[in-house]
Amino acid sequence: MLLLLYMYVCSFVLSFCVNKNEIINIEVDTKNERIITKEDQYLTSPNAFERFKHIAINNENVVILNYIGALSLGFSSLIQIAFNGFTFGSYVGVYSNYMPFKIILKYTLPHSFELVAIIFSGGEGLYLGVSFILCLFG
Repeated sequence: MLLLLYMYVCSFVLSFCVNKNEIINIEVDTKNERIITKEDQYLTSPNAFERFKHIAINNENVVILNYIGALSLGFSSLIQIAFNGFTFGSYVGVYSNYMPFKIILKYTLPHSFELVAIIFSGGEGLYLGVSFILCLFG
């Protein structure tokens, strides 16, 4: 589990440093402290259930992929955790050019329980994969 947390943090820091000075074409509404992108327009639709459904299905897919990682002897769980950390680091690195860190935390902090669940499911996928290897050869 510590290995996965270390891997997540390292990929986050690496992508943050790489993408810190990236420039993307977005609009920032400074009055309402909002980012306006295509994904933002979809996720800020007036139908709250649709927003929740979109986020929940995405999180379930990631967790299921981490569990299925046991079939690849834990290798795909490691890749999934690294990719997730890299994606989140890229997000924070790029958007830190456009808004203060306080606003970025405002958008990402509510999703921290999802990140913990993804790391734990990756650890369980890795554990099951290693257990499978030990069962075969031990």
